[in-house]
Amino acid sequence: MEYNMNKYEALGRYVEAKEELEKLQRTREIFAVKMSEQVHSLQGKGAKNLQRIASEMAETLEKFNECNEKCADLVEQVNEYAEICGRLKVS
Repeated sequence: MEYNMNKYEALGRYVEAKEELEKLQRTREIFAVKMSEQVHSLQGKGAKNLQRIASEMAETLEKFNECNEKCADLVEQVNEYAEICGRLKVS
């Protein structure tokens, strides 16, 4: 953290970051389900369809990874604020 914030400011930032983290976790779960569905849809498909599905899977995986990186950053932020304001850390 750049400066010493008081516990009330940290609490506000904690709540805001935790809410954003929860939204991103739900989005990440949607991408995970979509990837699972895409894997199951591979069976019995022709080469053209497989190529299209593989491309869609790569795009979904990229979005999942971006979302996961944001989640990891927010977990770090939430835990920094938690230490200051005496709230529970997240993982």
